[in-house]
Parts: sequence; C-alpha cells; structure tokens
Amino acid sequence: MKPEPKNHYVLLISEHENVTESVVSAGFIMAELFMANIVRVHVHFSGEKALPPTSITEEKGFRLHHHHIHRAELLSVFAIAEENNAIMGIIAVDKAKPKLNAARRVLKLVRKSRIPFLVVQSRATDLTQLKKIVLPVDFLQQTKEKALWASYFSRYYGSIIHAISTPYKDEFYRQHSKNNLKFIERMYNNLEVEYEKVEIAGANHKLDRAAIEYAAANSAGLVVIMTTLDYNIDDLIWGPPELRLIQNPEQVPVLCLNQRNDIYVLCS
Repeated sequence: MKPEPKNHYVLLISEHENVTESVVSAGFIMAELFMANIVRVHVHFSGEKALPPTSITEEKGFRLHHHHIHRAELLSVFAIAEENNAIMGIIAVDKAKPKLNAARRVLKLVRKSRIPFLVVQSRATDLTQLKKIVLPVDFLQQTKEKALWASYFSRYYGSIIHAISTPYKDEFYRQHSKNNLKFIERMYNNLEVEYEKVEIAGANHKLDRAAIEYAAANSAGLVVIMTTLDYNIDDLIWGPPELRLIQNPEQVPVLCLNQRNDIYVLCS
C-alpha cells in the first residue's frame, strides 16, 4: 500500500503542450518520492477559453489541486506555492522555441523562487535514474545548501550522491572546494547518506557543465546547481551559465536552487 501523502505539495507549471507530459511525469515521480500531493498550475494564453480558476481531482492515489491562470499572471505561482506548502517546483524548457528564448523565460521565473525548481525538457524523467544524483562541489559556501537538498533524495529514495569536484588551479578556490568536500563528508556520514566522490580534471570554470556530461554518461537522474546571484556584464548580455545548463542537449533534468537566506528546507 502506498504511504499516505504528507501535507505538502509538488508544484507543476504546465504552459506548453509539447512539454506538459514531461512536467506531469516528473511531478508524479517527485510526489511519490517525497510523499507529497500535487498542485498543478495551468497557464493559458489570452483568447483561450476561460476555465474555473481552481478545482481538485484525484489521480494515481494523489490529490491534485488545479489552478488556471493567464500568462500575464505567471508570478502568482509563488503565492500558490506558499498557500499549498509546495516543497519543489517543476517546469519545462520548450526546445521548440527559437534559440534560448524559452530558457530565458523559465530562468527568469525560477530565479524569483524560494523553493527549488526542477527544470526538465521533453524527455520523460526516469525513476530508476534518480538512484544517482549528481552534486557539483565547487568553492562557494552555498554548496552546502545544494548538498542538503541532494541528501533528501538519499533519505527518501535511497539515492547515491555523486559529489563531483575539480582540482582548481587557484589555491584559494582549491582550499574552499576541499573544505566543502570535508563538510559534505561529515554531514553525509552523520545522516547515513551514501555518496561517491568523483574528481574531474580541467573543469575549473565549467564544473556544472562537466557534471551534466557526467550525469548523461552515467545515467544519473538529475544535477543540483545553484543559480547566479549577481549578474555581471557578460551574464546580462549572453546569459548566466545556468541558462545553457537548463537547456542542455543531453536533456538531463536540473534542480535549481537560488542563493537566498530564506531558501526552502524540507523537514523530515
């Protein structure tokens, strides 16, 4: 018998028909893993038939709260997330859209979120692949928050965390990266989280990209990354690194966390 869902939800944002199935598929998987129910936001464009703003259905043993909003009201998803105690959001990048326009729209929304957002593409999420979670371990202090979220997959689903690091050339970066690894080892050992350490040479400025490639080569379920807090001039012109990560050609799902003091922490 499936365990009774807890009083928290996974937030699904359904906007484009050709990627809706991958969002819903990932949503049911995450709801099962974290013993959650589902709140689904249907985004409509102007001119489409008006639907009841809210409704509740049951599907596959989960309670689904449906919200219908217009695209101009997209930011209201954060109020919906708070009202329903959402622990995670799921949204898709539509690669059918020209260049990186779809990824820009998705990232613009994701960067405003307190809860992590799993960004998927058209490929359906594979439950068995979530037994492997890839965690890039860089020199930033926020790596510890990524490590905490990665640990939830181990604690709820028995996933093995693959901690990816690189031997930075710069001594300052190298030492901070080592400190983060030591912290993660202590935390995971205390939490009895199974993990593997993997060192990839030559990934000084592209560790997240190397993590995507590693995940694809090793059939891992997702990569946990931290979004850029402050954009520099290159980020403003060309986009931050995560813009291309969420639309990676390997279609590896990416769990995005924002650098903020009130980031959501899942209570066990």
